[in-house]
Amino acid sequence: MVVLFGAALGINIAVAVAPAKSDEQLEEERLAKVAAKEEKERQDELKREEARLKAQKEAEEEQKQIIAEAKRKVAEKKAKDAAKAKKKKIIQREAPF
Repeated sequence: MVVLFGAALGINIAVAVAPAKSDEQLEEERLAKVAAKEEKERQDELKREEARLKAQKEAEEEQKQIIAEAKRKVAEKKAKDAAKAKKKKIIQREAPF
């Protein structure tokens, strides 16, 4: 019992000696926490926007590569068809009917 009384007395003395924060200090601390939270949210939003833009650029680059590959294949097919047509034309000139 004496131990509990001594502990309670020690806590009461510590609380009484500790400086109490004024309402202004508490409000300043609250505002500082709110400002820090808002700044963190803003930074997170900026990171998300940067990631979105990066992904968009990568998708656009991928589309450019797909289009370039398709154009290359079409050009190859045209060249191949032209070579076939030329070969066929030469064969028709040489063959007497």
